[in-house]
Amino acid sequence: MKKKLTTTLDEFLEKDPKLKKEFNEKFEKWKNRPKPNPKLKIGLKYIKENFNLDLFLNKIVERGNYKFMNDGDMLDVVILNGFNQEEVTKIYDHLDDKEFDKLHKFAENDKLLSKITDNFEYFDNGSIKTTTDLFFTGIWFSKRNNTYYLFIDRLNFERSTKSICLYFKSKNEKTITNKMLKFIQQTDKDNQKRRLRLL
Repeated sequence: MKKKLTTTLDEFLEKDPKLKKEFNEKFEKWKNRPKPNPKLKIGLKYIKENFNLDLFLNKIVERGNYKFMNDGDMLDVVILNGFNQEEVTKIYDHLDDKEFDKLHKFAENDKLLSKITDNFEYFDNGSIKTTTDLFFTGIWFSKRNNTYYLFIDRLNFERSTKSICLYFKSKNEKTITNKMLKFIQQTDKDNQKRRLRLL
């Protein structure tokens, strides 16, 4: 008999009644959210004017896994962490298509944070290509709390997917720079080993 390798969402929730109740409540709230207003088009101006910097700085640390990559790019990081849940839903429901493309371009070119707030300054960057992925590293300095944040973006060639994570944070310039360089060096080293195994 073959071992079952996957678990459905329903099966997973059945094991945890408390989590199931919380999930169902949030799902019902999402289903009953206000219908999108066809006249409302959200873009850079709205996000810039309503972005909550203090909330963002707290949530990226609370939600930051420092290793696991979340789907999306810096635009998703900004929306998910810089707004409350109702605003997040509102923004995703009303993002203007042209503005959406423009905002993603800013994210790809490491310009989005500085377009939204003058708190962040782009400090340093790097990149490393492997057989399956292209990694971009970017360090941002936050004036509000004198802290450096190292974000890593990953573009997967095989699945054509993008993901991002807050990899490290520090108040020390040298520490954060070394962390970025070590990530690039270790990724390159792991990739070389993988290529040798495939020969």
